[in-house]
Amino acid sequence: MYIRIQSANDDSSYEDYIDEVENMRHRNNEVDHFDINKILSQIGLPEYEYVDAQNYDYLLPNHVTYGKGRTVKLHNAKLMSSDLYTNVEIWPDVKSLPAQLGEVGGIALNNANNELVVFHRGSRNWESKYFDEYRFRNEVYGPIEDDVLIHVDTRTGQTKYRWGAKMFYMPHGLTIDHEGNFWLTDVAMHQVLMFQPNNLTHPALTVGEKFRSGAGSSRLCRPADIAVMKNGDFFVADGYCNSRIIKFNRKGEYLMEWGSSMTRKVDSDGFPLPNEWNIVHSIALNENAQLLCGADRENFRIQCFNLTTGEFLR
Repeated sequence: MYIRIQSANDDSSYEDYIDEVENMRHRNNEVDHFDINKILSQIGLPEYEYVDAQNYDYLLPNHVTYGKGRTVKLHNAKLMSSDLYTNVEIWPDVKSLPAQLGEVGGIALNNANNELVVFHRGSRNWESKYFDEYRFRNEVYGPIEDDVLIHVDTRTGQTKYRWGAKMFYMPHGLTIDHEGNFWLTDVAMHQVLMFQPNNLTHPALTVGEKFRSGAGSSRLCRPADIAVMKNGDFFVADGYCNSRIIKFNRKGEYLMEWGSSMTRKVDSDGFPLPNEWNIVHSIALNENAQLLCGADRENFRIQCFNLTTGEFLR
């Protein structure tokens, strides 16, 4: 069911409101997730808005009051829009950014150092001229001359330092693990590279053969993203020309993979069959829930799997 939010200028239907958000926390399992498209089609009056109770963590106590009958009163009539966020116009400090901030392939927070790390392509755009099918035309274009990794102070917006010049060819994915290591994918090199924070000039681990695409256990093809477990094992979204997720141990040794390319068959929901991919573009894991989820970009969906067995879950 849905929780109806009545605008703050109409108090007639609200009595005995409960101020503590915790009371709703204990009842949230009684409330179903909402279908925003369905809701929007049903709203006929501007004074009514809807919210899913299971999203209560995004609502501060001074924004709403939870009441009987699973009703919620909005104290801010524009809460469901951009009022949850404020644009910090002086962040980042544009003057401290490089003059050539290019296409951004990935961003990640390094909470230990209060940093936002940006992985960008500098003066290079992703264009067909750089590739002969899957092979990067290195003999013509070479590496990107710019520093493609920028560390920005999350508090001040100032650029702290930059690195990565003449090391990358077509940056894409970026992940920072719990030890502060930087995991990067380059779709031109067909590689995953891991850099330790005390050595940003030479990778401590490399997976895939440089400029050589493939689909076996030792080669990748335009890998898009990485997700790293606390024990050091990691997953690679592989990617643009392969349709698979690969698991490696902390030494970079192949463990397992799952996924297949598209067939013409569809499931009961009208989507392609589970575990079929049309660009495995991004992955994220939840170790507590034993979940690994991947963004199936061209199929407009997210698929989730057991991160130990690779079994499709939802």
